[in-house]
Amino acid sequence: MIAIKTTGERLNYCRSLLGKSRKELSEELGIISLPTLSRWELNTTRIPDKKIDVLLTYFKIHNILITKDWLKDGVGEAPLNGNLKNFDITNFDDIAIKQLFSLKKEIKNFWYSQVSTNFMFPIVSFGDYVGGILYPLADDVISKLHDKLCIVDDKSNVATGTLRVTDKVYIENIRGEKRILTDDSLIGEMQWLVKRP
Repeated sequence: MIAIKTTGERLNYCRSLLGKSRKELSEELGIISLPTLSRWELNTTRIPDKKIDVLLTYFKIHNILITKDWLKDGVGEAPLNGNLKNFDITNFDDIAIKQLFSLKKEIKNFWYSQVSTNFMFPIVSFGDYVGGILYPLADDVISKLHDKLCIVDDKSNVATGTLRVTDKVYIENIRGEKRILTDDSLIGEMQWLVKRP
């Protein structure tokens, strides 16, 4: 585990994982000024909780696996950047599983698994890890997840795709290929992705 003492240092660490300057991060966030971001990273000003949520969303979108407890208080595992290509292929699985297991302990009903198909290649490939909260296939779940990138566990494979509903419920990939879901499938929005190097 990486020991980084302050919230500002942890924010700086996350920004550096993306290779972004303070100015770039400030401009991309759009609601945080450069001087404010600098004060946060220098730990001279506390980050308001609403802004912490904005930062968590931003990092999630950019494939930085991070928890609120770690950013605020340094509790738990340091974030894992699913975009980094410097994993040693021999320890990738251990690192990914350790990070996702840490999230499982913090997020109620969190589920993760290794993808077992290339259905959504190149966005999500065989051997990548995905995580989210899965539910049994039901009308309320389908309406909430329609047109979202989802994880499907149909007991034989773990796959990802965009959920679509016509006379059938299916996931679709970027090539327009469809995969019909069975009644016993579990489905949820894909919230975390760790790509294999």
